[in-house]
Amino acid sequence: MSPEPEDYYQQASDNDYELPPPERPQPEEANGRPCRPSWAERPVVSTLANIISTFADFLTVAIHTILYERQIYSPDLFISTRAYNHPVRQARHPALCKWIQDAVEACSAQITEGKVSRISLVVLSPNEFEPLERFVWDVSSFPIVPTTEQHTPFQSHEDPTSLSGTTLADVEEQLRASLGKISLASAKLSKLPQECTFTISIELKGDAPAPVGHTSPWVPSEERPVSKKTGEKSPLVRTSGSKTTPIRTVEAGALFMEMWIEESKFKEKAVSSSKP
Repeated sequence: MSPEPEDYYQQASDNDYELPPPERPQPEEANGRPCRPSWAERPVVSTLANIISTFADFLTVAIHTILYERQIYSPDLFISTRAYNHPVRQARHPALCKWIQDAVEACSAQITEGKVSRISLVVLSPNEFEPLERFVWDVSSFPIVPTTEQHTPFQSHEDPTSLSGTTLADVEEQLRASLGKISLASAKLSKLPQECTFTISIELKGDAPAPVGHTSPWVPSEERPVSKKTGEKSPLVRTSGSKTTPIRTVEAGALFMEMWIEESKFKEKAVSSSKP
């Protein structure tokens, strides 16, 4: 179930953090070697470490899929590959792949500590950096486990003497369907202006400490890039708009998450202003 409109169309709070957007890759820097995500074989998803690793793999594929489907970069920058026995597109630019890998690892580190409520891929307009779309993954229901117990299998609620887990095949079936829904929903979204960029943001749980410090890649969402035209800070990372599109709920044992898309009311204006 996706949240009601009043829950998600709001300004960023003190619990919102994001990564600086990646540099826009130049076509000549791409090469033919795919920077593939790791599709690690795991027979059962029965520990927090399994859940986070499975989600990280999926998030990596989903980011590449969204960048291709929303045409954030030229289609020539992507190659065809497969994930979860499903055809997908994979960026082949080393710097972009490295940025995505680092972003997913940064998200995983926060999830491991039980801090994260939502993760978003935010599509930003060129120049003004206004949030136009948000692809949201609600991971607030992920289990919170002490660091020393992250590799300990979950116990069954029905039978405390037995272990609880979900087979990888069951999880991949749902993730495969989710990728298909992301592609279908993305194709139905209205057009974006050319030369958009993107970033990854996280929304922390209410009592979670801020992931800031001299070694942290995260910056508070209030510290938006400065507009090249006005010299002022552009709108915050949350979209301000009028439409949401539910994607899918994934429920496989202890792995439970919801996905949806938010579209900003500023997108049509951004498209119009980008036309020559």
